[in-house]
Formats: sequence, C-alpha cells, structure tokens
Amino acid sequence: GGSEGGLPQSKMLLDILKKLYKKNVDLVKENQILKQQLSSTKKRLIEAECAEKKSQNLKSSISKLQDSVKARGAGGARG
Repeated sequence: GGSEGGLPQSKMLLDILKKLYKKNVDLVKENQILKQQLSSTKKRLIEAECAEKKSQNLKSSISKLQDSVKARGAGGARG
C-alpha cells in the first residue's frame, strides 16, 4: 500500500503539534504568573510610596512638636 508511507510523517507532525501545544500552555501559565508578580510588585510600590509620604508627614509633625516643646521648655525654665 502506497498510503502507508504517509503515516509516519503525519504522526511526526502530530507529535510536533502536541509539543508546541504543551509549550504554548506552559508559556501561557508562565505569562499569568509573571502578570500576577508584576501587579503585586506595583501594589507594593504604591504602598511603599504611600508609607514614605506618611513617614515624611510624621517626621515634619514630630519636628514641629519638638520645636513647640523646646519653646515651651525654654519659656518654663526662665519663668
């Protein structure tokens, strides 16, 4: 039969397709993982920026408080 000669080739193609499909599935999974990591990193970055702003505000309010305490302390020592 001359048709039997075509079978191994089609089987090879099928194997290649299966491998490519598996590769594609793996890449899709990897892509999803990377996307999740990226979004969580962005969140952390935003949180860090907010924390930095808060700490700066806190520092400035603390220094204001210290100044007022110093001023009061100096006034109290004299009087």
